[in-house]
Amino acid sequence: LEERLAVNHFAHHYLYRLLEERLCTQKSPSRVVSLASTAHTFGQIDVDDLHYERRKYTPWGAYGQSKLANLLFAKSVADRTADTGVSAVSVHPGVIKTPLWRHTPAAAGVGGFLLSLVATDKTIPQGASTSVYACLAPECARDDYAGTYLSDCAPAVPSVSGRDAVLRDALWHATEEQLAKAGYELPTFAPTARTATSVM
Repeated sequence: LEERLAVNHFAHHYLYRLLEERLCTQKSPSRVVSLASTAHTFGQIDVDDLHYERRKYTPWGAYGQSKLANLLFAKSVADRTADTGVSAVSVHPGVIKTPLWRHTPAAAGVGGFLLSLVATDKTIPQGASTSVYACLAPECARDDYAGTYLSDCAPAVPSVSGRDAVLRDALWHATEEQLAKAGYELPTFAPTARTATSVM
């Protein structure tokens, strides 16, 4: 079990599936915001080897895979929930100056200073802005925003893999199969699916 994918993707997928019927059938609209990252651009997903049993493992590669999965998950939710009052988007918050960096090998000594100076591009309030925008902005509930990837409070174009409808369908099915195999009972509820239309 690859831990980054388990925490960043499988857990979120399972929680969403437990809430999906309520979200799709309640009278008031709801919104699903998935925290992706520009790191999705160096992620690769092999649905037959999600846990690096055959592929070469690197921590950053695994992180990129999990962030690509977050982006694809939001697009899949948008595909599944058309005309139900549920909207879904994914967000790149930025590379934020938080204490989280202290847990990386690069954070020691001079490397930590340079990392903070060069690699990070947002303060904590700035980093929260796109997530808040995704949760509250009326336009993010419009059909033309369905499954959109957001950065700096605006639509952004994800990687080629992030726009791959076949890959996102394959990831959804692989995730469902692996959750069921692990003993997690998935609800039988499924909203009416539509052909993928989101391109951002």
